[in-house]
Amino acid sequence: MKEMNGNRKVTTYSVDGSMDLGEVYLLNRKMTRPEAIAKLKESKDLLELDMMTQSEYDSIKAELSPIIKGI
Repeated sequence: MKEMNGNRKVTTYSVDGSMDLGEVYLLNRKMTRPEAIAKLKESKDLLELDMMTQSEYDSIKAELSPIIKGI
């Protein structure tokens, strides 16, 4: 990966493979339902460890709920 004039240029042999491995992601890509569930579970764990406030968790939950529920 190179950065030129504030833009990143990525060279890869397999874009799909790189995306599957999380090496590359599209900025405008929508989060999938499994990703949203994983993020919500991680947030719940952080809340239980007192690493996040209840209001931060509620905000993330409100953002992810439509993705998880398919709305």
